This record gives sequence, C-alpha cells and structure tokens, in this order.
Amino acid sequence: MRPLLQNFLQGQLSSIEVSEALQPSNTLIDVRTSEEHFQGAIPGSRNHPLFDGLERSLIGKLYRQVGREAAVERGTSIVAPQLEKFLNTLRPFQSRLLTVYCARGGMRSKSVTRFLSSEGFRVQQLEGGYKAYRRHVLDFLKDFRPPLIVLHGRTGVGKPF
Repeated sequence: MRPLLQNFLQGQLSSIEVSEALQPSNTLIDVRTSEEHFQGAIPGSRNHPLFDGLERSLIGKLYRQVGREAAVERGTSIVAPQLEKFLNTLRPFQSRLLTVYCARGGMRSKSVTRFLSSEGFRVQQLEGGYKAYRRHVLDFLKDFRPPLIVLHGRTGVGKPF
C-alpha cells in the first residue's frame, strides 16, 4: 500500500462539535460532492470533494448491496490516484486550523482528517457532519424569538425605526 493511502486510512483523528466549529478561527472544508455542497453547505465553507456524484453513488450502492469492506476498497481505489492532487489543493490552507466535514461525519471526513493530520495539517473532523450543523441551526431557530416592534401612527408621517 502506498504511504499516502496508508495515512488516508489510518492516520490520527480529532473531532469537534458544531458550536466550536463555527468559530472564525476555523477554516471549514466540505468533502461532500459538488452537488451536495450546492444543495446546502455551512456558510463560508470551501468545497474540496473527495468523490464526484457518480462515484459516491456507486460506492453507496456497493456498501448497501455487498458491504462495508467492498465499498471501502472501491473508494480507496478511486481516491488513491488523486491523493497528491487533493493534498495540493489544500496546501494553501496548511497554516490554518481546518475543520473537515461530510454529510454525517462518516468515512469521507474521517479519512480526510486522518490523512491531512498525517501530512502535518492542524485538522479536526466535525462530529455529525452537515447533518449535525442543520440540526444545530434548526434547534436555534426553534427557540429563537425576535423582539416584536410595533410602529404606530398615521400613514406617511415618517415613523422612525
């Protein structure tokens, strides 16, 4: 197994919760497909997809129909030739603290976090991925009660706000 691929599967891993990840000191890296990112992403995150939509779909089907091991093997065969290029797209951010996320905080973000850590990046995985971020926002909005401001007076008199 090539050294880069070995690091991709077995490097160090640290994780962080959504509330901590949203700090301005974090650079958010979304490793979901471009299509997933377009449908919804954490504001300010940068998309560096690990797979394209077709590759992700094929790996998902393989996981459901054959099992995890076959899906991981197929995924690594797709990723292995692209690891150097993927790494080079992230080199400009090497001095920053990176927070990597995928859809549910699964294999994609976990693997990338391990890999980048082994390559000297300061990196952490977002626990629960984009799904946890959505839940965080929905919980905030559920409890959010903006102040009610009533403007009263005759029409056209220039009521200040």
